[in-house]
Amino acid sequence: METINWYESCITKNMKGESTLEIYNQIDPEQYETRHERISREGYLRNHWGPLIAIKISKYCKNKMVLDLGCGGGTYTELISKYTNRVLGIDISQVMLNYAKNKHPILNLILADAHHIPLKTCSIDTVVCIGIFEYVKQAPVLKEIDRVLKQGGICIMQIPNKYSACRIPSKIFCKIFGKKYFAKEPSYEEMLRLFEQNGFKVVEFKMNDGLIWLPGLLDDLVGKKMYLLVEKFFRPFGRNPFSNEMQFVVVKK
Repeated sequence: METINWYESCITKNMKGESTLEIYNQIDPEQYETRHERISREGYLRNHWGPLIAIKISKYCKNKMVLDLGCGGGTYTELISKYTNRVLGIDISQVMLNYAKNKHPILNLILADAHHIPLKTCSIDTVVCIGIFEYVKQAPVLKEIDRVLKQGGICIMQIPNKYSACRIPSKIFCKIFGKKYFAKEPSYEEMLRLFEQNGFKVVEFKMNDGLIWLPGLLDDLVGKKMYLLVEKFFRPFGRNPFSNEMQFVVVKK
């Protein structure tokens, strides 16, 4: 099989941004990648958003130069590779990249920081960014995405919602007990402002899961039914302001 090394022409000589996130490197990749098999709420989220993400990838990544930014264990990088042989996965955790490479040996993966993407300006057709935005400085990362995208390029983003009905109790708990809440989820309005300020136009949008916070036992017993009921309740409104996640497809203007 011919080795695909298209990405070498995009990578800049100065590869900075080595991982400083010790806590991320302590995560067990296998436990993380299979959490949906053990936790009902994670299974619901996977079943709800997984097919929607797959549709966007099939639509916007086919035969394109694609960057999977924050690729983690390589789940979406591998899916993207079914539609194009020019996909590069970037992550800040060497632990996650090692896991991804062992599981998907043919993938092109490099260690890098999303704040300093080691790719040339206007070198990418589509950026897929799922599950990292709450852990980064959002404006600088969006500027980097804008830099590496070609004119008219697409970015598919999946972002936790600041006002998620599932996350708010955790934030209250941390505040009461003086614990640090690490994630910094943006709101829907904040994301619209960020897109406008950085030259992006929203072309597709979904904010429609029904996840709410339930204790572990209730999550196991009735979680799926409750989440689907909440989802159904908000469906006529077109958007659930308390959805756990937000999905945007934006184009570089």
